Amino acid sequence: MKTDIVREDGGQSAVYSKHAFDGYDYKGEPIFRGDEADCLDYCEANGHTHRLRRRAALVAPKFVKDAERRADDAVGKIRDLGLTVRSDVTYRASAAWKDNPTHYAYIGDFGGVAKLEDVEEGKACSDAAYAVGRGWLRELFGMATALWELGFTLTFDKDGKHTIFGNYPEWVTLDEEE
Repeated sequence: MKTDIVREDGGQSAVYSKHAFDGYDYKGEPIFRGDEADCLDYCEANGHTHRLRRRAALVAPKFVKDAERRADDAVGKIRDLGLTVRSDVTYRASAAWKDNPTHYAYIGDFGGVAKLEDVEEGKACSDAAYAVGRGWLRELFGMATALWELGFTLTFDKDGKHTIFGNYPEWVTLDEEE
């Protein structure tokens, strides 16, 4: 039988039939569970061909957290100027978007874009504050565009907290199939 040895949370591994993989995850109970060496021994003792599989992120999680922090810092500097970032581009993170907070993006597919606005209505900021704020907003547009090219979407919520979507791990095969 063709099998996959999958590393699970907690450092344990499990042996699954290759037919248990549904394109995203493994369904049902594993054939065998133990540490990776025990799983290899099990497959060899029972005549199963195997491959090692693990989930791997396309980029380091540290990169994503650092990019979110830098974007939060840029919005903080914009707010220090008495301005805020508003966007008419909404991002739906899941099919259950009504149950989740709304996220906004910097650039939209249909021409929407984020822009600067005064924090307090009726109290306009100086031209110098807008000039500095536009510089920070350009940095955020650059970050959003660069992340888009990597397959991610930089979003922010109503409080200005950034979240990068699309940072999903995928299955990789560690050795050649037999």
